[in-house]
Amino acid sequence: MRILVHLLLVLIVLAAIGLGVMVAGLDTTPTTHTVEKVIPNDRFR
Repeated sequence: MRILVHLLLVLIVLAAIGLGVMVAGLDTTPTTHTVEKVIPNDRFR
């Protein structure tokens, strides 16, 4: 039982490190187009 807990803990730590590396290495660009939304005047009454 003790070995299983340690193995699970190591697996969770490795998954967290892998996720951190993946997010740090992601090359995403933000959207640059302008979004305009018309809000009806009835909302301000």
